[in-house]
Amino acid sequence: MFKVEAGGRQLGLKPLRGIWGSQGGDSRVEGAGKKRVLVVDDDPGVLSLLRHTLETVGYEVHTATSGSQGFAMWQENHYALVITDLVLAASGGVDLVRRIRATDNQIPILAITGFGQEVAQEALDAGADHVLRKPFHLFEVRELVRRLMA
Repeated sequence: MFKVEAGGRQLGLKPLRGIWGSQGGDSRVEGAGKKRVLVVDDDPGVLSLLRHTLETVGYEVHTATSGSQGFAMWQENHYALVITDLVLAASGGVDLVRRIRATDNQIPILAITGFGQEVAQEALDAGADHVLRKPFHLFEVRELVRRLMA
């Protein structure tokens, strides 16, 4: 167990967590038990925003800029969740959803789109668990991710 010596006394982590928490700090250990999330989008700004949003609440985030790159990463790593834009410049997000669902019907998939209901329905039919419409609020993303991985 981790101990800190203070004035000849040993303090466990519990008092330190209380101090850190009261000051807005975080006592999580980097990399310990983090769930991995794969985010696929061809917009670097969206990738950066989603990475930051999810990392600040404790997820390990990997990013890809195309459906084919995302699928290759998905095959090589274990992810707790996949988030994909549906309209990608190279291979599309709907195709990525189909390819993942063909081999894994358990992993939660959150699809994101700025397009209409037809594209959203196509993603749901392909196996996405939820479709989030752009523009979205970051609290929506955090809540959906939490709910999908519960």
